[in-house]
Amino acid sequence: MNKFDMTKIEEFEKRIIENGMTEADFVEYETLLRRVHDNFLKLQHCYHTAYSFPIKRTDQAVALIEWCLEKFSDDWYGTYASLLYIGMIRERNCQYQLAYDAYLRANEACKDHEHYHKYMAGNLMWVLLHIDNFTYSKHLEEYYDTFNTISDFDKAFSDNEFRLCVAETVIFSHYSKGEEAYRAYEKAMYISNPNYVSRIQGVLDRHRAKDVLHNTKECRNYLLHFSSKSKRKKHLSKGLQDSRKKPIRRFGEAAYILGIIMCSLGVCLSAKSGFGVSHVVAPAYVLSSFLEPIAPFFTFGNTEYIVQGVLLILLAAFMKRVTLSYPLSLVTAVIYGVTLDLWRMLFGTNIAEELYLRIILMLLGALLTGFSIAMMLRSYMPQQAYDFAVKEISVVKKVNMNKVKWIYDICSLFVALALMLILFHGFDLSLIGIGTLVLAVINAPMITLFGKILDKFVDFSPLFPRFASRIFKVDVDQSSDSENQAQQS
Repeated sequence: MNKFDMTKIEEFEKRIIENGMTEADFVEYETLLRRVHDNFLKLQHCYHTAYSFPIKRTDQAVALIEWCLEKFSDDWYGTYASLLYIGMIRERNCQYQLAYDAYLRANEACKDHEHYHKYMAGNLMWVLLHIDNFTYSKHLEEYYDTFNTISDFDKAFSDNEFRLCVAETVIFSHYSKGEEAYRAYEKAMYISNPNYVSRIQGVLDRHRAKDVLHNTKECRNYLLHFSSKSKRKKHLSKGLQDSRKKPIRRFGEAAYILGIIMCSLGVCLSAKSGFGVSHVVAPAYVLSSFLEPIAPFFTFGNTEYIVQGVLLILLAAFMKRVTLSYPLSLVTAVIYGVTLDLWRMLFGTNIAEELYLRIILMLLGALLTGFSIAMMLRSYMPQQAYDFAVKEISVVKKVNMNKVKWIYDICSLFVALALMLILFHGFDLSLIGIGTLVLAVINAPMITLFGKILDKFVDFSPLFPRFASRIFKVDVDQSSDSENQAQQS
């Protein structure tokens, strides 16, 4: 296509943008676009022209894209892009239901292409918020979950970061999570400030581009009136005050350190009782008991982090994703394994002789293990593979954590029994005994109970918020951070 042909097409497009389109214009446009040999480029011409139509000619703009979709689209991407532009044009004119319908069709077109599917979830989430007047729905949460899996780089754009915060405000409020809702609301207000500079702006500056937030009147009104609504204001204030009234604050890192020390001590005492260890660590204990006499390297602690490494590989295959948390969880497993071996060196590996002492060891081991796991599950630091698997499945698959814990405990118990029967050709009650069976029943409820007690007295926010934010991508309440710095001064 030569320069003269390009000029004629541009002149025609400029005319229909200014004056609108007639039936004759469609015929003339098709004739002109024959000079463009690639169908994708023809679609690009139509998209750019239609999106340049003034808002009062929204229906004509949509008709133009539908026409070019019928004439020139020959693959899934052409269909997806055409419907995406129709949705954007409808959304720009505040026709949210029509935009939602177009986005649904676009989402269907790209359902086999994960990257585009994630972004369509963000568009659907945003227009659904407007349709439902910023109230919760199951579809909203599903769209949020999908959109929230986009990369950290993509989340750095103002629009994406802002939309996620608004959705979190609605979703957390629905689940009566006052503190989380307040933080999401505060962050959304912070991003909507005209002076806000997004995290991606430094990259865009190199290309002389600017990251602009596209907010709406409806969303601004929602955010402005959110905290003033009496019921929500009381709820949000209570959530923030509850955190600040807790006698132990900023315990996130300490919970991780104490959790590892106490959990490894609890497992050590359970093994020394001779009534069997917790069903969670039983597979590693059975393997260690069989392998250590043959190869001294396979101590209880070393076998623990090897088993946890295998578990992380299986978890990644099941979840079909790998994040930074996976290798960090293995690091935690290694630290835990080393600590466990140190406790066993201190207390010895022989089973206690007196029955009353064995019972005391079993009870202490159970209590220490349950309390430490409840504490570590509330820390932002990487969990052991056992606890990380429960948390990962619960969060990503949106399943109740207690139910996931129950299922995992039973599976672990059966794996340990199978290993014992295969390796030792029978039952050994010092490996899997009465203590193991009792813990399989009471462990999950005990962790839940300890968790409720901890939530009343302990605030698990980070002591080092910048470290938590930069390394572990933890959202930190800026007001809390400022207050902490003021107290230190």
